Amino acid sequence: MAIKRHSDYYTLVMEILRDEGAMNQKELRQRVADEVGLTEEERSITNAKGLNIFGSRIHWAGAVLVLAGLLERPRRAQIGISELGLKVLAENPQGITEELVRSQDAYKEMEERSRQNKAQKKLQSSQKFGSTQSDTS
Repeated sequence: MAIKRHSDYYTLVMEILRDEGAMNQKELRQRVADEVGLTEEERSITNAKGLNIFGSRIHWAGAVLVLAGLLERPRRAQIGISELGLKVLAENPQGITEELVRSQDAYKEMEERSRQNKAQKKLQSSQKFGSTQSDTS
């Protein structure tokens, strides 16, 4: 079985956390890999920088779902499903899609904060560059 994109694991990650409760990332990776039938070889594939590809995909699936408010971090190094996640999972038995995740208020708020931060940095950079040019004139 080929390793999928991180968004393709959203539903399975949420179902495992719903059924088994909060766990650490290593346990979650193992449970997902077992569930999808990845071989040991597939589980150990790394990219050119030496990063484990499957582990990275599960990490990003969890991180994005946390940003959307569908998962939570109840304790240090733990990830679990939130009340909102339970509700959304129950309302969407066909699965959790990228579009559904992006439609969550918490995700939209994070995107807006990110846009504002980028705009602020760009403004600061242009002001710094502008003051440097006027100082040398």
